[in-house]
Amino acid sequence: MLLPLRKTIDMRTTLIRIGNSLGIRIASSVLKELGWKRNDPIEFAVDDGKLVLTNMANEPDPFAAISKGGWYDDPRDAYEIADELYRGRVNTREIPEL
Repeated sequence: MLLPLRKTIDMRTTLIRIGNSLGIRIASSVLKELGWKRNDPIEFAVDDGKLVLTNMANEPDPFAAISKGGWYDDPRDAYEIADELYRGRVNTREIPEL
C-alpha cells in the first residue's frame, strides 16, 4: 500500500524577545501554505520533546455546548468540565457540534 506524499517545509529560526516572553517567527510562506491568518487561535502542546502547534480557528468552541446546557443536566458538572477544558485536560475534538 502506497502512502500519500506529504509536503515538508523545513525552516530554521531563533527565539526572539517579545515583551517579557520569548517567541518564534514563522515565515509568511509557511503560514500561507497552512492557511493560517493573523489572530487565529493557536493551541500548542509539548509531545515527546517536540512543540506541536494546532490552528483552532475551525475547531468548535468548547464552551458553546456548556453555555447552552448541551452536555449535562446538573450545572455543577458543566462547571467541572469548563475547568478541565481551561486546564487542557479534555480533548476539544471530543466535543459534540451544536
